[in-house]
Amino acid sequence: MTEAVTAPHLRHSSPARKMKSLLTLFILTLAFPLLAEDRLELSAGNQQVNFEFLPVPLELADATTFEITFTLDPSTTEGGNMQAVSAIAIGVNPDKPLLRDPDADQVEIDLREGSGRGFFEIWNGNKNLTMEKPDPFPPGWMDQKEYQMPHVFLQREGAYPVKLIVTPEGNGSLLRVYFDHFDRTVAEHSLGHSFTPKNLTFFSTLGGGDITSNTAVLSNFQIREIPEEAAQADREPWETILRGLNYSIPELKPVADAIRKGNMDNARTMFLRHMRTRNRPAGPDIEAEEMHPDYKEITRAALKGEYGTTGWFAGIAPGWTDAAGEYHSWVNEDGTVNWKRCNGHLNRHFHWVAMAKVYHENDDADIAKRFAFEVHDWVTREPFFWDRSPSVGNLNTMDGTSFKLGYMNTSNIGRRCELTWWPAYEVFRKSADFNDEAHFAMLLGIVRQSRLLMNPTSFAAHDDGGAHGTMALLQSALMFPEFKESTAWRKEAERRWDEMIAVQFYPDGAHVSGSTGYNWASINAVENYINLLKRFDVEAPPSALEALARGLDHPMGISRPDHGQIDMNDGGWGMVDTYYLKAYEKYFPDREDFLWMGTSGKNGTPPDYLSKYYPNAGHFVMRTGWGEKEKYAFMDAGPLGASHGKNDKLNFYLALGPHQLISSGGRGSYDANPFSAYASSTYSYNTIIADDHPQQRLHLKHTHTGHKPEERRWITNEEFDYSEGFYRAGWHGTEGNVQGVHTRQILFIKGAEPPKTSYWVMFDTIDPADEEDHEYKALFHSRRNSVEIDEERLSWEGHDASAAYRILPGTAVGLSLTCVRGQMEPYYQGWHVVNTNHAPMNVAEFAWTSSETATRAWIIEAALDRDKWSVQEVRQEEIAPGQLELVITHKGGRKDYILRRPTAIDGTAELGGVSIQGDVAVVSLDEGGEVTGKLEVTPINP
Repeated sequence: MTEAVTAPHLRHSSPARKMKSLLTLFILTLAFPLLAEDRLELSAGNQQVNFEFLPVPLELADATTFEITFTLDPSTTEGGNMQAVSAIAIGVNPDKPLLRDPDADQVEIDLREGSGRGFFEIWNGNKNLTMEKPDPFPPGWMDQKEYQMPHVFLQREGAYPVKLIVTPEGNGSLLRVYFDHFDRTVAEHSLGHSFTPKNLTFFSTLGGGDITSNTAVLSNFQIREIPEEAAQADREPWETILRGLNYSIPELKPVADAIRKGNMDNARTMFLRHMRTRNRPAGPDIEAEEMHPDYKEITRAALKGEYGTTGWFAGIAPGWTDAAGEYHSWVNEDGTVNWKRCNGHLNRHFHWVAMAKVYHENDDADIAKRFAFEVHDWVTREPFFWDRSPSVGNLNTMDGTSFKLGYMNTSNIGRRCELTWWPAYEVFRKSADFNDEAHFAMLLGIVRQSRLLMNPTSFAAHDDGGAHGTMALLQSALMFPEFKESTAWRKEAERRWDEMIAVQFYPDGAHVSGSTGYNWASINAVENYINLLKRFDVEAPPSALEALARGLDHPMGISRPDHGQIDMNDGGWGMVDTYYLKAYEKYFPDREDFLWMGTSGKNGTPPDYLSKYYPNAGHFVMRTGWGEKEKYAFMDAGPLGASHGKNDKLNFYLALGPHQLISSGGRGSYDANPFSAYASSTYSYNTIIADDHPQQRLHLKHTHTGHKPEERRWITNEEFDYSEGFYRAGWHGTEGNVQGVHTRQILFIKGAEPPKTSYWVMFDTIDPADEEDHEYKALFHSRRNSVEIDEERLSWEGHDASAAYRILPGTAVGLSLTCVRGQMEPYYQGWHVVNTNHAPMNVAEFAWTSSETATRAWIIEAALDRDKWSVQEVRQEEIAPGQLELVITHKGGRKDYILRRPTAIDGTAELGGVSIQGDVAVVSLDEGGEVTGKLEVTPINP
């Protein structure tokens, strides 16, 4: 029986060990090898396993505390070969050597590599300890699949260093595994069998594929008995740093000289003197850092061990209450910070930048000492694991510089090394109160975070965390050239940058998250990339500025008339003008539209378009203009969205000037709160549910379909806009589901005097997959204080003193209309959620039942004054299933004739006395019956 032990962490060493000379460690770790082989090659053919028993000195055969070190190249084939496995095993039966023998208590560490990456696995018999998953899965378990795998590494030329340490533990042994970097374990496993180094075996196997043979190379092999204390001790931070330095850098010559002379105290001193006084590379300028206005209060609170409870800086207090109602103090009984209890915002360390700003202004020693304490506290105690974090939907979460199967990483690592650690370090590195121990700890933290980022499974190219991680790796490489690995960090960061930009931003400029919040994270990463290169006197490539411009174009194009966002996929309704003023001043001085956005229309010129379609994102914007009194509507017909998708396809928003008229049920926090779940569901959006079941879109494994958009029709001109979208994934409930296709088509009829005469006609068509009766409900969430229902025509009106809107159905036949407010059964409906808060909200619920293809029409108007409606009468005639004609009469007598029919119907039709073709058409007549406008929408493939 095997049991996984605690994940890797920094251990506190004894004072005696801290006094050991680094020179002794450098030299004596190579002394007294009891077996040394410079190079041992072992070849295996297809479907073959070859074993090579390694001679173990007699005096070591029965050792129970021993160390094995070696380097292993699992395949000499150029580019590697994932079918080839090479390993060292302990306890192989010499009479019957088998790979992963189920009848033997043998332990193996396997390596394989190919296609740019590799991985190691630890086996006990035929049990894979590395990939072993619990059965059954405990609550909170999350299968990360191809991401955040602790045993995966980036392939490189040459062999990989490995160290195994075996010590007694009860009646068995404890196996500690080091890979590549020996400063701490990558895995620890309790083994039920007591192991000694006899029957030590090197083997190579080839499982198949095009290559007929494989050669593995074992080198630098050593085995020795070690004392128990040495077996349990990890390196000190200063040791890891000094071992990793590039001593060919002239500035580090005094450090190298001190090491050669055996004066390790002097070596440490000389190195930190260099880091404290260096002028290049140029670090972040604390004066240029965007600072929270309350940074002084944030700093004062941190000195007392108080932090934000609902965000980086919001609700500063000594502790906080999580989503499960449990109170947590920010400071533990031993004085350390309760980092584990907050994987969301505190571990991003934005308060360190605030502390650096205050220290820069007044040189307060207490601030530097507090910063040093927190740095050392965090680095020497990470990683942090939280089983079933109530703040992250009761998932198992982790933070720090290690991954663990079944736990979700919060992507804080990229944000730290991109946004907070380097600005803080650049200030505090010069302070005598930032003590040597904390200084080495912070550098170690940077190194370890960079090493974790080098793990290819840390990089999700589609995610905003991928942008932050790429920037973190690049900045650490540029800011820490003294470290040997920084060259590899930079090379990988530059490779990932191009991939990330290609994946994260669609050709139309939209972000793959489909979010109007997390898109800004990646946009800011592009901006930070440009600024970082500028610090190093490197001109950003044109592709970076092009990506930034495209990324900024999309949120501008879908912005509301008051320059506010819309809340898509964990985004919000906040204003975006400050972003555009900064973009204009710093990067795009020729973009008069950015200046216009950034000054709320006071300067510059508005964009040279009105309505717009983003085919990759599937976003349709229909507007009369860019001013404060203009009308605006939005439909989302696009893909789910990477990392932040919601079941809200064909959602619709309506605004008039600064007034949100039809919005959503809000946005909750990332926890298991039922209101947060509601705010992410179809019930909180303006689309259709079937038999009270919500949408259930399939996650498409990061092959985001927006890069190959589905065919949707779009027309815009001075008189009309037309948009359409489709939902095909069905509505799913706990007791069955409804399959079918929902098609939403929207006509924006601008009229003779837009915006006064402008309104929308929406068609919802459900084509079911069966012939059963199903109840469909069209939802519209109101942002007006008062609502009224006309019981006769079943119209809905939302209004207050500032603005109003109304929804008129094409026909009331077979239709019901209900105002839902504050409903909790049979499902949550009619709530407005903001983070952890919620309040009742009015929702129009139009319901009908059908067993066949059916189309419903809605006429939607907006006005500043509820008595100034344009539409006077609506008459609908249904000609056939899915085919209907509307006649809309306005005040004054003008009329709009509108036809909607299935695309399969061919031929001409008469509409308002005019012959038309196409499946959607509008003919507008003035008061005298003269044609003033005409629109025909023809099928894509007639």
